[in-house]
Amino acid sequence: MKLAIVGTRNPGVTYQEWEKLLLDKINPDEIQMVISGGAKRIGTFAKLFAARHHKPYMEFAPQYDVYGRYATLKRNTQIVKEASTVIAFPSAESKGTYHTIKEAQRLGRCVIVVNL
Repeated sequence: MKLAIVGTRNPGVTYQEWEKLLLDKINPDEIQMVISGGAKRIGTFAKLFAARHHKPYMEFAPQYDVYGRYATLKRNTQIVKEASTVIAFPSAESKGTYHTIKEAQRLGRCVIVVNL
């Protein structure tokens, strides 16, 4: 699977705690690639997870020079289009994460939500 990992910038958990939550939901042997937006915390965790589990990593940074204030929304859609499965770690203030979840549902991707 091409796994998109998205989530809050304020997870309130350590990498080790987060990784356990992820591995409770996803078999790492099924992951062909990890996809992320590279944002702080969960995005950083995604990159570290890919490296620690020897998985290819793809990152979509927002293109503010092209899309202006809509850059993060466009980036979220790019992430979802590239993925087969999206695992999201939202918190109450995670507007971007909830947008990504909605995009994944709209595009028919498998969506797993782990509330932090």
